[in-house]
Amino acid sequence: MRAYILIFLIVFSSVTSNSQNKLNFGIKTGYINSWQTLNEKGRNTIIRSGGSEITHHRNSISIGGFIDWELSKMLSLEGDVLYSNKGYITDVTFTSYDIEKLSYKLNYIDIPILIKVRFLEKNCSPFFSAGYVSSVNVYQQIVTTFQQPFIYRANVYGYYGSLLFTSGININHFILEARYAPGLTNYFYINRSLLSSFSVLVGYNFK
Repeated sequence: MRAYILIFLIVFSSVTSNSQNKLNFGIKTGYINSWQTLNEKGRNTIIRSGGSEITHHRNSISIGGFIDWELSKMLSLEGDVLYSNKGYITDVTFTSYDIEKLSYKLNYIDIPILIKVRFLEKNCSPFFSAGYVSSVNVYQQIVTTFQQPFIYRANVYGYYGSLLFTSGININHFILEARYAPGLTNYFYINRSLLSSFSVLVGYNFK
């Protein structure tokens, strides 16, 4: 994590010291699909004594803003702050009784730092970017449907990290992009409990 902060500070200082660099900012929002992997093989099923646990994807929204520093005509550094509704749904099967559904609602402030490459210097410009996301938990709850509805805390970690890969297109002031964020560090106390997501965002650049 320190390496990412150091890279950010170095690039930021080079941007601010060069008067030719341009600073853009805007807003983004869209659809996010998140899921949990439960073991080292990336599967969403785990077998326990007396039953099994299967996780399913959760669909929700993400919204926030971004700042983009143009380092050159084709290269820029982007920082986002996005409020993202994440989580997943788990079916827990026990041999002694029916399936219990658990809905994990885990909301995060996502702070990605990305290096972006644009392929054309035009009003319609495809781009690709990659970087690291720091996700800070701001809300957590589990809703269970077994016997009767019941709500309790998920007790997840307050922070987790993930990689981020994006591809999209700028059309004048508008942005359309797809994002894939594979979990990198545990978000939960169980070993290899990773939270990943895929999102499709639309944005507007106030440049």
